[in-house]
Amino acid sequence: MSKTLSTELAAHYASGNTTLARLWKLTRRDGTVYGFTDHDAAITYSGVAYEASSVFDASAISTSQNLNVDNMDAQGLLDSAGITAADLEAGLWDGATVAIVEVNYRDLTMGHNPLRFGTLGEVQRDGQTFTAELRGLMYALQQNIG
Repeated sequence: MSKTLSTELAAHYASGNTTLARLWKLTRRDGTVYGFTDHDAAITYSGVAYEASSVFDASAISTSQNLNVDNMDAQGLLDSAGITAADLEAGLWDGATVAIVEVNYRDLTMGHNPLRFGTLGEVQRDGQTFTAELRGLMYALQQNIG
């Protein structure tokens, strides 16, 4: 995932008057792809339909310049047909890959700003809510093998 912004998107950020939406693309280990956005309307971007949803309320996204593991928590409600209690209990979402990008929802041709890429850790469910840890790419390097 490249961190280079298009000239148009960079100018949009610099304008101070932005129309931005975050897109969450989740790919489960079984290959099923889901898209969610924090925008109030659905967005189709790069062939993925992003459902307008309150599924995710993410903690602040922060990235360090050293080799620390960058993790964040995502909390949400089971309000999407794609995320069911049964699938969470079965562990189908554990290890799903996650790509979070930001787009100008009024002009998707500007491209996107990649914010985070990683995998979901174990997903915990409590009634109609769930919590999932988003593990950054450095997480895999800190695992003991053998």
